[in-house]
Amino acid sequence: MLMTKTVTLSSLLPGALALMLVTGGPGLAAISLQPTLSTSVDGLQVASRLRLRLGSRPSRYRLGAFRRGASCLPEGSELTALIPPVAPSEQDADPPPEAGVTPATVTPEDDTLGGDDPFLGEALAPELTVPVDATVSERPAFFVYIPELEAPTIAQFTLQTDPTDPLAVEELVNVRFTVSGEEGIVGIQLPETAQSLETDRQYYWQMSVECNAEKLTENPVISGWVQRVVLDEPLPETALQQAAFYAEQGIWQDALSTLATLRYSSPNNPAFMTDWQELMEAAGLERFSDQPVTQMINLE
Repeated sequence: MLMTKTVTLSSLLPGALALMLVTGGPGLAAISLQPTLSTSVDGLQVASRLRLRLGSRPSRYRLGAFRRGASCLPEGSELTALIPPVAPSEQDADPPPEAGVTPATVTPEDDTLGGDDPFLGEALAPELTVPVDATVSERPAFFVYIPELEAPTIAQFTLQTDPTDPLAVEELVNVRFTVSGEEGIVGIQLPETAQSLETDRQYYWQMSVECNAEKLTENPVISGWVQRVVLDEPLPETALQQAAFYAEQGIWQDALSTLATLRYSSPNNPAFMTDWQELMEAAGLERFSDQPVTQMINLE
C-alpha cells in the first residue's frame, strides 16, 4: 500500500531481481520530508571556498536499460541522475568489464532485447560507464532531475548490492512513491529501517518513472553506483561548512545532499542558491544550477 503525507521533522542483473523495479517488491511507504539540517551559516558560504575534488573515482558499467526519453516526458527532456560525469582521466582508469559482462555497441533499433522488460537485455558499451560516488552516510539520499510531467506520477526506487555478482546479490530497498510532476530536483532518502551500507562496498541503485504501466519499455530509467567511505577527521559544525568539507574530500553524495536539503528548507535564501550554483558548476552539472529542489521523499 502506498501512503504519502507531509511531516515536519527538526547484470546485467538476471530477470527476477531486475524486474522487481517495475513489478514491485516489498511494499514500503513514502513521506514528503521536511529537512532538519541546521541553517546556521556563521558568515561562511560554500561558494567562497568550495573545492570539489572528486579525484579518480572508480567507475562501473551501467546495468539494465537506460532510456532518456519516454511517453510522459516532454519532447527533448530526460530523467537525469545528479552525478558528475566521468572525467577523461577516470575513463582511462576504468577497470575491465565485470566477469560475464561483454561490452557491445547499442543501436537505436535494438537497445533492448528483453521485450517489455526495460531492465533486461541492454547491451553495454564503454561510453556507458558511470562513476561510483562516495558517501559517509549509512543510509544516503539520492537526487534526480525530473522534467515537468502532466500529473503526479508513480515512481520506483531500488537499491541492491553489486548485481554483477549473482551469487551474492541482495536487494535492500524496493519502494514505489509519487512524484509531484513539477519540474525540478527530487531527493530520495533511504529509510531508517533499511540495512545500513557497509564501508568499501559498492551498491547499485535505479529509479524509474511509470509513464506507461502496461508497456514498461516506455518508462524512463536512471541508475548509479554508490560506496560508503569512512571520514579521517571530524565534521565541521554547520551545514554549509559540512558541504564545503564534503566537496573538499570528494564525497559528492553528501555535499549534494547537504546543499539540496538547505535549499529545500529555505528556497529563497540567496546564499544557499549561490552555493548550489557553485557546486553544480564545479561538478559539470551547470544545466541544473537554477533548478529548484521540489521534493524530498523519505522512504519508509
